[in-house]
Amino acid sequence: MVRTVVLTIALLFLTVDLIAAGQNTDKVLSIQGFDGDRTQLFMSGMGYGVTFLNLMLLVEGKPPFYCPPAGVTVNGRVLWELASQVLEGPNPPDAVAIAALEALKKTYACGE
Repeated sequence: MVRTVVLTIALLFLTVDLIAAGQNTDKVLSIQGFDGDRTQLFMSGMGYGVTFLNLMLLVEGKPPFYCPPAGVTVNGRVLWELASQVLEGPNPPDAVAIAALEALKKTYACGE
């Protein structure tokens, strides 16, 4: 419940900021067929999923998928921001997911 409220407020601020900046909302990333609540749920699920994936890889002694710096928590909002850097306008869910994961791995690459 609290998570939903926080995500809703975060998305509201993001939307207000974009409108205030005078950006064309046709270019703002969205997921085809998803309303705001479904988009938040989708991105939150991805956030939990990649966090769980990273933890499982570490527990199994395998290299992590991504390596965020101390103090950075990867969640749905972070993934949305990463996907928004490479996509704009309406996109299918799988395209948004792939863009977010590729950007996550690139942005928080692990040292060899």
